[in-house]
Amino acid sequence: MARIIRHWAKRPFGYAGQALDRGQVITLVGAINDEKLVRLNYFGEVEPRAELHQCPRCGAEFIGMAERQFHFEKRHPTRAKNALQEDQAMD
Repeated sequence: MARIIRHWAKRPFGYAGQALDRGQVITLVGAINDEKLVRLNYFGEVEPRAELHQCPRCGAEFIGMAERQFHFEKRHPTRAKNALQEDQAMD
């Protein structure tokens, strides 16, 4: 079985109709420019055993806690809690 290669956005930009934040993990959709985006360093490959951090509000995955926290504050501003407090509330 072929391994699914996941990538992370090295900068914020739009991809396949989705606004990506830095550090956000996605699976490439097979668009015409995918290879070019990887070659131009818009995406990095996620290591197979990398620890990912999930946004407690929308479920998006990130390569680091700082990237997840930045996403949370930018995309979910109406909540008074931060992402760590949301994590603790879920436990």
